[in-house]
Amino acid sequence: MKDGPSRASASTHLSKPHPYGARPNGNALLASPAEARVRPLGLGKLACVHDDVLLEVLLPLLATRELGAMTQASRALYCFGERAVI
Repeated sequence: MKDGPSRASASTHLSKPHPYGARPNGNALLASPAEARVRPLGLGKLACVHDDVLLEVLLPLLATRELGAMTQASRALYCFGERAVI
């Protein structure tokens, strides 16, 4: 009798790329050169700010309209905006 998903289906699920190419902090080290440029180019001067600070400190300060406008600026900002709790 099986308990939970099989190992094959679990590994397939875990290896699916994010639709926008986003990677958690540690996994960004494995990114291709093109993927590695998405964050710095998309965030501009905010690229020096750690992801956790963006998500927990800066984004909650934005009004809904500002957050919506921010998500249209780049793919990286879109990923952060989709993650923000309103």
